[in-house]
Amino acid sequence: MDLGPFEGALNELEEALSLLDEKREELLKAGREVIRLSSKSILLSISGKDGGEPLKRARELLSRVKEGCPPKLAHLLTQAESELVEAEVVLSVVKEGRIPSFLELGAEPDAYLLGILDALGELRRMFYDLLGKGDERAFEVFEAMDRLYSHLLPLSGYGHVAQGARRKLDSVRYAVEGARAAVAEELRRKAMIEELKGLRNE
Repeated sequence: MDLGPFEGALNELEEALSLLDEKREELLKAGREVIRLSSKSILLSISGKDGGEPLKRARELLSRVKEGCPPKLAHLLTQAESELVEAEVVLSVVKEGRIPSFLELGAEPDAYLLGILDALGELRRMFYDLLGKGDERAFEVFEAMDRLYSHLLPLSGYGHVAQGARRKLDSVRYAVEGARAAVAEELRRKAMIEELKGLRNE
């Protein structure tokens, strides 16, 4: 058996595999940093501080590494991009009261879906925090959660291309149902207070 062509290309094969492995490590490292910066942005945003700067750095880093990413390694960036989407959505809700589209963010469709589902978890935290403070904005946040869930529910059939989407949608459903119950309870409480005030004034 002639192994000449095989042996002759071994160095090139090892070099190609080595370069692919180096790129893999680079992507994993960058992905971890994007996740860290995105998490920092979310924490700052929900605490009333400016989460824009770490988000900007995460956005620039992800854009840079995506540019030279081999297609076969692109999946390594999905989690990082979904975390970035989550941070983008949270910051946009806090600062502008709106939900950016996946076209606006330039995100991959699967990463966007996973990210916005995670963002709904943050909206849930915001809802209960505002509700506990008696802030009327809690009802606006609930309405956004409810509408988002309704729009995203039909996309559950794409769980095979957005791994984890179906599980996340189930979690969101429980979150929305729990928030709806909390809203109903708060409205009953307010109605009772108003009724008692009316009795005192009679």
